[in-house]
Amino acid sequence: MLYIMEKASLIDLDSVVIKIMENELGLLLLEADKISFFDTLASSTTFKDRQGMHGNGCHITFHLFPIMYKNSIETTKLTESRASAINNIFERWTKCGHNKRNAKSPFSSKAFMKYINEIEFLNADYMLLMVD
Repeated sequence: MLYIMEKASLIDLDSVVIKIMENELGLLLLEADKISFFDTLASSTTFKDRQGMHGNGCHITFHLFPIMYKNSIETTKLTESRASAINNIFERWTKCGHNKRNAKSPFSSKAFMKYINEIEFLNADYMLLMVD
């Protein structure tokens, strides 16, 4: 699977909704480049807050995880957001049947860590995770 990282300032809301809905795990990774809507939203909310977005004639509910791997300033809040993001992805990845060896932890699964590298998680600044 080829994953193309989107720039947060260049993607429009219609594209966000389409991409997150088409993703098997209901996630979208974005790279911060210039000040964007996502910077503003992340500064006034936490990843625990449910957000809503309307685009392409559909409404989605999502969590916005600031993971800031490209533009990082390490904080406890950032570490918590990253850990929650990884655990959420791992849980969804497992539910989709990709955890063939039944790993109990995301970090003990070579297949999951390969997936994380393929989607360029460590190059992302924001992760949007659609609420089921």
